[in-house]
Amino acid sequence: MKSILVIDDDAIIRSLVTLCVQKSNYQVLEASTAIKAQDIIKKQKIDLILLDMNMPEMDGLTFLEWLRQDQKNQTPVLVSTSANRKKIWEPAKLAGATDFLFKPYNLLELMAKLEENLS
Repeated sequence: MKSILVIDDDAIIRSLVTLCVQKSNYQVLEASTAIKAQDIIKKQKIDLILLDMNMPEMDGLTFLEWLRQDQKNQTPVLVSTSANRKKIWEPAKLAGATDFLFKPYNLLELMAKLEENLS
């Protein structure tokens, strides 16, 4: 079973994504902050990360830079943001984002992106 780590400070978004993704037979882990996500990643293998860019303590861009410092870690990262596409696209891509989902997105769009990036 493939594992997906959902990193988002919004508990409602984490819950909705988790419910949807679990129904498609993925293991879902949740982190409310990027710092908590770092702890999870250090302890277990993750197949895909769904990362919110706007979070307290550590933003998504800083998390991406941390993740990609380890050249061996090529886990696909699907960035989720409500920020202006032009402002976030280039910096996130340069930091190692694999793909993007712009909020608000629907669950069918989410599942299509997950399937695409896990294959």
